[in-house]
Amino acid sequence: MDKENTWQYHVRSHPGLVNLFVADARRLWDKLGLFDGRHCENGSQVDYTDRIVVLDPSILKDECKTPQDQLFYAESGNGCRPNAIGTKVYGFHVSDGEKGYYRRTDFIGALKEEFVPEWAKGNTQKYLEPDEPADEPVEDGGMTMNM
Repeated sequence: MDKENTWQYHVRSHPGLVNLFVADARRLWDKLGLFDGRHCENGSQVDYTDRIVVLDPSILKDECKTPQDQLFYAESGNGCRPNAIGTKVYGFHVSDGEKGYYRRTDFIGALKEEFVPEWAKGNTQKYLEPDEPADEPVEDGGMTMNM
């Protein structure tokens, strides 16, 4: 929550009830086990190219607020570079390989290597491998070319 803007909220309930509600909400949020700044490399000068980056949970739909859905593999885009003018980061979701893009500001940061789950390493390699070409027929279809 943005601590500078908390004064904007006005609650007419007893402060004890508000504290109970807030404590319960925080407990449930922590129970999700989401990645946060502690799991990411510090600094805004980190290059995201060919890295697993962590999406800010605030941009995810409620049903997608899971650690698995937070992981995105950044392949390219000006947003990968910290000082570039552009902000788009192209890549794919590590959980299912779905390609897409986000803005650099949609990420918490690049995931530290010690926090990358084994399943994420396997999925990343699987989705990075080029698709195998379809088996081409060896015969030429009976056509010949005369010169």
